[in-house]
Amino acid sequence: MNNDFLRKGIVFPLVTALAAGIVAFCIVSANVADLSPFYEGAQVLNFDYLKTEKRETANPENPKAGTLMGELKGKETLDLVYECDYSGLYSAASLSEKGSLIGDTGTAYIEIINSNASALGDSLKISGVSGEHSYKKTGEKTVKNETEVFLTTPRNEKNAAVYYRQKGKGGLASGYTVVIYEEVA
Repeated sequence: MNNDFLRKGIVFPLVTALAAGIVAFCIVSANVADLSPFYEGAQVLNFDYLKTEKRETANPENPKAGTLMGELKGKETLDLVYECDYSGLYSAASLSEKGSLIGDTGTAYIEIINSNASALGDSLKISGVSGEHSYKKTGEKTVKNETEVFLTTPRNEKNAAVYYRQKGKGGLASGYTVVIYEEVA
């Protein structure tokens, strides 16, 4: 009976705790790249890296996705990136390919995240590869989806529409706020 108590009461819990500790250590310190044969070339998303990332300067006539177009200056300054991925919006604004380029006739659609909405003001300056352009705020609209964002401004004038998702309870809501700016000569 003492032998059974020793085995079930002391040795088994110690061996189980030791094994669980080793497994937990391996999981916490494991490098995903070493474990997965499908991981080749992938990178783990790191927002600190994205904030300090050096971007290639865009060609003004034919920009590529992810290239730097210039700066968006309102109350605060944000980098203006052509077709920036959503994770990059924490430190930049994204110029959409669905609109016109800065300075061209038509609407330049610029996406930001709602935490950067405080950077917007009654006036806006965009400087970069297409020169320096000044804008004044002419209105603000709320729309239901991103498709409606691209229908909010006249396309025969030089203007900019800065849009972001509205913040709702428990995360992001489905609506968008669009701030419309008209270029000042």
